[in-house]
Amino acid sequence: MKSFIYFSLIILVSVALAQAADLDRDPVPGEVSYRPAEGSRSMINPPMFVWLPVEGARGYALEVSRSPKFPDGGTVHRNCTISLEGFNDPLAPGTWYWRYGVLHDAGPPAGFSKARSFEIPPEAKRVPLPRVSEVIQRLAALRPRIALRPGEFERLRAEAKGDMAGQVEPLLKRARKEIGQPLMPEPPMTPKGAQREPTYTQIFTSLRPFYDGMVDCAEAYLLTGDEDCGQEARRRLLHFMTWDPHGSTSLEVHDEQCTEFVRKCSRTYDYVYTLLSEAERAKCRENIGARLPQLYHALREMPFEAKPFRSHAMGYYVPDLTEGCIALAGEWPVEEMLDYCLHLFWSPYYPPFGGDDGGWSDGPMYWAWYWNEFARICAVVERATGAPIGDRPLTRNAPLYKIYTNPPWSKMSPFGDGQSLPADRPQAMYVLGAWLHNPYALWYARQFDYQSSGLTAFLFPLGDLQPKAPDDLPLARAFFDAGLVAMRSSLSDKTRDVQLIARSSPMGSTSHGYADQNAFALFAYGEPLAIESGYYDVSNGPHQRNWARLTKAANSITADGEGQTPYKDAANGRVAGFASNDYAHYALCDARAAYMGRLDRFDRHFVYLRPNHGDEAMIVIIDELASPKPATFQWWLHALEKMEVDDGKARATIHRGDARLRVDFLAPTGLHFAQTDQFTVPPAKDIHQRENYENQWHLTVDADMKVTQQQFVTTLLPYKAGGDAALAEVKSIDGRNCHAVELRTAHLRHIVMVRIPGTTGFMEAGGQRSEANVLAVGFTSAGEPVGSLEIPPTAH
Repeated sequence: MKSFIYFSLIILVSVALAQAADLDRDPVPGEVSYRPAEGSRSMINPPMFVWLPVEGARGYALEVSRSPKFPDGGTVHRNCTISLEGFNDPLAPGTWYWRYGVLHDAGPPAGFSKARSFEIPPEAKRVPLPRVSEVIQRLAALRPRIALRPGEFERLRAEAKGDMAGQVEPLLKRARKEIGQPLMPEPPMTPKGAQREPTYTQIFTSLRPFYDGMVDCAEAYLLTGDEDCGQEARRRLLHFMTWDPHGSTSLEVHDEQCTEFVRKCSRTYDYVYTLLSEAERAKCRENIGARLPQLYHALREMPFEAKPFRSHAMGYYVPDLTEGCIALAGEWPVEEMLDYCLHLFWSPYYPPFGGDDGGWSDGPMYWAWYWNEFARICAVVERATGAPIGDRPLTRNAPLYKIYTNPPWSKMSPFGDGQSLPADRPQAMYVLGAWLHNPYALWYARQFDYQSSGLTAFLFPLGDLQPKAPDDLPLARAFFDAGLVAMRSSLSDKTRDVQLIARSSPMGSTSHGYADQNAFALFAYGEPLAIESGYYDVSNGPHQRNWARLTKAANSITADGEGQTPYKDAANGRVAGFASNDYAHYALCDARAAYMGRLDRFDRHFVYLRPNHGDEAMIVIIDELASPKPATFQWWLHALEKMEVDDGKARATIHRGDARLRVDFLAPTGLHFAQTDQFTVPPAKDIHQRENYENQWHLTVDADMKVTQQQFVTTLLPYKAGGDAALAEVKSIDGRNCHAVELRTAHLRHIVMVRIPGTTGFMEAGGQRSEANVLAVGFTSAGEPVGSLEIPPTAH
């Protein structure tokens, strides 16, 4: 017996020591980081506290104090089940400290993490975490309750007959066409193996209109009381309730079917509640209620609060579980699940593919899809809790991503799945504009002549808000959290805009993102010129795996033909530097980690010289590469039409409509050029019915010599057909401690210098001298300065 006790104690001590060693560990790729970060300033009061899970932990103890010593009398203690916690009441402004420890079966933690300080300024927005018991009590007395506050139902019906009648009519017409349509059968089980993906897609694309028709009828009934629409929604809802919650539409078998079922049946259940008998309500509660734990346990097992970078989990599981819990609150045991969802909505990283600066790493198409849903579910949560979660910086800055990286005239949408498609789905920008009172987002939606209708018009009224063109915003922006940079010459006029966007994302090449770190795309005057190539045909199908997701499909660099690792959180990049002024924009992107050991360095400098004195924008790109073993390096460039290649001048010219892009390869010399219009694997027949695929053109510029270090110096000169930029002179010039480029036009002369890694002292070239890491300076033909941009050594 003594031996058993002794052995047990050894095990407990060993576990405790192992857990203590995990405190303060660095996050691995795909995990969140500690929040509030050491020395940070929280603009939300109280902040949510985030740490990394510890293996084997039964729970955690969170302590928050004014003192780094955490005295008993002045410390807030909270026991937590997950590595994410918040407070139900604001904290006093000032400096605070926090730490966490691991809970065992009994007793206090054996040790705590280091103390992290943070500041809450007086102006921080007060958004305390709601008490789930109060939320459920609030909802239990309300029906309908999804997206409606107490007392709003009567006003909604009145407005639908009055001021909103014109916006309700399209919905009503659409809903009446659904009445009496044949019921869809329960889908078959999704097979495994090669047939899974196409069958999976066929099932949800065929069933989605049937779900949507049900919701249209339910919303029409909610708004107008139209009995026929309400009964059609009820008919379909009760048909869905005959489907096995553990069968072909379960989460394990087909996650999009399970989530869509929960989302749309929960909504319909709430809207036609008064048309259902108590027995019918019980059937709905049992079927929907059986699916909610499937979503909840899947999220907890990830665990999503620590590893949220999964598109279906963040875009479907969390919002649909939340909506289902709200629909059944007070009628089904949802307290634990709803409390978990509220923690996620109050977290500083949900939705996770962006950050406080408004960026997004999963591509414009999925931004529009998800933010349309996020904005709606956030409005639902706000109305259910009475708390303004739209005040979070992550939410408030979300429209900036579309404004800067995917303007309304974009004919393509890099980076990620759907990048060959034009900018679309303006409803997301309308909803964000109305919800956040953002006139720029509303301007974006109005470029598509978007008009709200149905329930959207009621939930997101404009009031006195008027659209405003984003002409007073800066012309360049870095989204560090998502790893994007946008450099523009106009935010509102496509005839003047030269748009360069670059990606180097800390979120890697997973989800809908590609292995395209340090890649760029350039659009000018409304036309796509240097593009990201490939198509979104079959998700993870042969074309995606062997072309679209690979580095060679992007305007980036390979070594010995090998690119970055796809489908990998750790294959990431970062925006390491950014600056902008009236003369130029600058960014430094670092993609070394994306090659997973194949490269020791891949720094890409972008210097964007803004239009000046009648000249068009001009861009200088300088690449610094290093490899642990000798390699040949390939510089990739892609276009929609065949490029004119002049080997003798080391130049390629891209044409599209009246837009042109001249690309000059200034260094190294002796480059080999090869162009093709073939993909490694062509795209499959478009099962999404989005477009007819065409070949694109791909240029490989090969340094053709095995080296351990390589530099590329390249200039991009966009211009309109017949423009003077075609006559510009560009050349590499001798420099001390730097790569140097001179650009001359009829009006201006520019010198651009970028420091060679490892050098010290002055950079010097073209009569210019600087201790900086980067210098761009321009002069008139008479020698008068027109502007400069200098990046000091501390900026990198």
